Amino acid sequence: MSHKKNRLMIQIEYLGAKLIISTIRAVSWKVSLRLARAAAWLVYQLDARHRRVADENLKAAYGDAMSPDERDRITRQVYRHFAEMSVEIIKMRQVADQGKWMDHVEYNVPQEVWDVFMSPKGVLFLSGHLGNFEVAAASIGARGVRGYGIARPMDNPLLGDLIDEMRLKSGFEVLPHRGTIPRMVRILREGGNIGLLIDQDAGQDGVFVPFFGRPASTTPAVAAMALKTGCAIIMGFAFRKGDDLKFEMRTIGPLYPESTGDRDADILRITADITRRLEEVVRERPERWLWLHRRWKTQP
Repeated sequence: MSHKKNRLMIQIEYLGAKLIISTIRAVSWKVSLRLARAAAWLVYQLDARHRRVADENLKAAYGDAMSPDERDRITRQVYRHFAEMSVEIIKMRQVADQGKWMDHVEYNVPQEVWDVFMSPKGVLFLSGHLGNFEVAAASIGARGVRGYGIARPMDNPLLGDLIDEMRLKSGFEVLPHRGTIPRMVRILREGGNIGLLIDQDAGQDGVFVPFFGRPASTTPAVAAMALKTGCAIIMGFAFRKGDDLKFEMRTIGPLYPESTGDRDADILRITADITRRLEEVVRERPERWLWLHRRWKTQP
């Protein structure tokens, strides 16, 4: 009986998502934005658990510098941002299909970054659940950069296939989350590029580095691969400008981590450095980062 129920839920979720995508594609950008904001308001009202997580995270990160009313305001904006991000992706896919990507993205990217991406050596392209990370990857891909991204498979395979079909054509082929480190090292050594999001709790497999003044379990894989292959690290973010369907794409780097001969110390230092740089960008736009995630769940 439970198996049948699971199959039914898979179909319901799939059909629901397909209806939402079709609706957003059919209406104007301004209407889709209003629909996203209405959905965000509803989810905020119903999702007490993640509201508490966001409030606890903001309180721990900012302390007395942020009032309860300000924490609630940012939490509401976080819900709104991620609802808007969903319709941004659908609408930007239409823009891409029309060949008008460059009309909607302003690049704040030094020529050195493009030179590094186009060089024979591989690059680690890093971002976080900040701004529109799908648009960030696609903006790099729109300039001819190709590579591989890492993603966890969804529990609903039909929904996963639908999202992959709608996902922006970023030039980054998606690899499964598990068991990919040796393959990623091989790709980097062969001159390929790897895209990763680096701001989720890494559990007991992570190394602890400061993030908003608190120890945060963070993947050591980026630092380990950079040391092993000598590749450059570039961080990238895309933020929508106002209420128009227009984005600014910006980058940090290239960064070239150096080895001191003490591998463990080097991994800790490099991981702390890229985490600090990510924190600086989050502090600029706190309402556009995923405070709903239990980033500090694992502690030393």
